[in-house]
Amino acid sequence: MNRLRSILLVCAANDHEISAWTYDELPKLLNRKAFITPLPLATIAGLTPDDIDVHIWDEHMHGPVDDSPLLETCDLVGVTAFSAHLRRARAIARVARAKGRMVVIGGPGVTAAPDKCKSDFDVLFLGEAEATWPRFIEEYRSGTHAKLYQDAVLPDLANAPKPRWESLAQDIPFYVTGGVQVSRGCPFNCEFCGVWQTFGRKMRTKPIDLVIDEVRTLQQLGLRSILFCSDNFVGTPKYAKELLRRVIDENQKLDQPLLYSAELDITIARDPEMLALLADANFSGLLIGIETPNVASLKETRKRQNLREDLVLTVRRIQSYGVPVDGSIIVGFDHDTPTIFQEQFEFLQAAQIPLPKMHMLKAIAGTELYDRLHAVGRVIDVAMPHSGGSQEYLDAAVHTNILPVGMTREELMNGYLWLVEKIFAWENFEERVNGFVDGVSRQPQVSWSAPSKGTANYLRTCTDSFSAEASAAIHRILDRTEAEKPYMLETVARLCFRHVFEARRVPIMRREIQDQVVLELV
Repeated sequence: MNRLRSILLVCAANDHEISAWTYDELPKLLNRKAFITPLPLATIAGLTPDDIDVHIWDEHMHGPVDDSPLLETCDLVGVTAFSAHLRRARAIARVARAKGRMVVIGGPGVTAAPDKCKSDFDVLFLGEAEATWPRFIEEYRSGTHAKLYQDAVLPDLANAPKPRWESLAQDIPFYVTGGVQVSRGCPFNCEFCGVWQTFGRKMRTKPIDLVIDEVRTLQQLGLRSILFCSDNFVGTPKYAKELLRRVIDENQKLDQPLLYSAELDITIARDPEMLALLADANFSGLLIGIETPNVASLKETRKRQNLREDLVLTVRRIQSYGVPVDGSIIVGFDHDTPTIFQEQFEFLQAAQIPLPKMHMLKAIAGTELYDRLHAVGRVIDVAMPHSGGSQEYLDAAVHTNILPVGMTREELMNGYLWLVEKIFAWENFEERVNGFVDGVSRQPQVSWSAPSKGTANYLRTCTDSFSAEASAAIHRILDRTEAEKPYMLETVARLCFRHVFEARRVPIMRREIQDQVVLELV
């Protein structure tokens, strides 16, 4: 029998993320240290028998775990990691193993590329862990555990455990948002995405009573914002609408309604009822995979749902309900040439997307894109300037690992950098956010005990710590919004705060990309 009285669960971060967020001045202004609560680990904790003490260490919140005394006292270390965190996850494993600890790993990174992890960890968990983690605990205690766990049957979320936040309770108020799982799967099959292969194309939804219970728990622990964790929140429209109605009811019970956000698809533009419910549920942003205005590239990546209507008009229709679209944008598809950067800029300004999520195409292990490009030698290992020559591309600072066909890698990286600098220039952000406000034609019906200008008023007091350009733009934007559509003031203030962070990230990204270009030209 193996003793198992204490488990340390670690959410791996990398130096890039920690430097970009934890130690930036802006989180201090917001009284925040990390973005989202580590829901996967809290779920694993909920699957763990009550007689085992579970400690969660989020490196985004507390920094590297290496010197934590918990590594000296725990019986087992579990690590979760996305592909971009695997290098850091290996480093954690080396530290823990040196202290005589057994180390296991789960998460999307190992699920996509288990062969990269076999020698670094004692046990691998592939896919969802609702069935495999309890089985491992039982077998570990009996001394008969396996080295790899994977369940062929996708779990029913009706049986999902309630996440356990006990060891993080004092940290919860210092997160920007709290994660609540609502569904898994996606009905679409975009080539660059592995969600539909890992979680299936049939949506599985968590019972709404369980979702609301988790929301209440996080609200009681001090959070004011909830991210509904789903790869397509509206993949089952009837379920999404029922949940939104419950959210509206819950918000009406609070003096200050919670903010919500989610990832979903562009088909909501054709559903006025869904758009109204999202607005009235106090959604502060909708992450939608826009990807590109290049029709040939949309066809290439099987983004068929984006081909049905003009994308500019579609985005504007969604935003007319007062909820900004956080459009995911990608450059580097096979049908992209150097003209795509100007085309993307003109599209984003016309669509008036305040804060797009900018990406170069990256082939992630476990996707059909990776398989297709890898088969013809178009996925490359990239040495990072800070990595001592290590040929590991799975680091967040590496923005692309592909050989494009319509341009060189140097053209792709330099063009992307040009686009990012244009998009996050204050004058262009101001144009987009003002256009967004002008396009709002329906006021969200959100219940407040008293009108709030808290975020806007606080932002005004912070502008002395911003650049002169940022300060002037923020005051113009807030004054204009308050004069023309005062009910949009808090939404716009949040967008300005977020843009401060994104604008401050640009010099870091410039340095990363310029270093990478130099490295590849040597």
